[in-house]
Amino acid sequence: MKLLNQSSIIYYPSIKKNDIEDTTYLCVAAHQDDIEIMAYSQIAECYNDKNKNFVATVTTNGSGSPRTGKFKNYTDEQMILTRIDEQKQAADIGHYKALFMLMYPSSIIKDFNQHNPIEDLKNIILLTRPKVILTHNLMDKHPSHVASAIKVIQALKELKDIFSPEKVIGLEVWRGLDWLSQNDKLCFDTTKNKRLQKDLLNVFESQVQGGKRYDLAAIGRRYANATFFESHSTDDIKSLNYGVDMTEFVYSDKTYSEFVCEKINNFKNEAISQLDKLVK
Repeated sequence: MKLLNQSSIIYYPSIKKNDIEDTTYLCVAAHQDDIEIMAYSQIAECYNDKNKNFVATVTTNGSGSPRTGKFKNYTDEQMILTRIDEQKQAADIGHYKALFMLMYPSSIIKDFNQHNPIEDLKNIILLTRPKVILTHNLMDKHPSHVASAIKVIQALKELKDIFSPEKVIGLEVWRGLDWLSQNDKLCFDTTKNKRLQKDLLNVFESQVQGGKRYDLAAIGRRYANATFFESHSTDDIKSLNYGVDMTEFVYSDKTYSEFVCEKINNFKNEAISQLDKLVK
């Protein structure tokens, strides 16, 4: 398979190139390390499981990464090469079945009318035929994250008469999903293999040692999510990530804004209902 961007990269960690159909999870994220932050539960689920597999896709080239320390004077070109190497290492460590890096500038991903990334995603989806597609949620704080999710949704809408996954799930990175109403939250256990989750985050040295302690923040949020999930019971799960189901929305006529407003209104109604019971 050939991707449209000449700078794009297809990397197979340690498998035959034709052994990729019927993927369990296809995760599409904006930046190198987003996948390891938001989809650890699914990575761990597939790790060393012969019957399940995980495929990663990164849409942007990572040139805009913040940098300090030994990376302070890195040019954008040097940072791009560093982040490519780090993401490949993560794919090796996590036993991903394949890694696709589209390598578009963020400006291209954020341009709603740029269609090449959508064509690339369509080809990846048809090649891997995933049971579940994981991407950013539409309420994320980072515009490149939301834009990447929109590109995924546009690709799926165009493919609906050819192929549809069983589920499309939005996950948390910039802005957690703990605020969602309880009925809208999907919970994913991230307790497995503490060494693996640390290794997957620490491989991104340009971020962890370059001024952004995602290793501490991501793992800390997972513990916080589990502890604060339910106030009247002990923690059955010690660590978890949140997601939101976007499957029905992808194949509906709702606008992006309508989907987001629906989730916000569900939270508003839940909060007001509790207040109304207490304030009379």
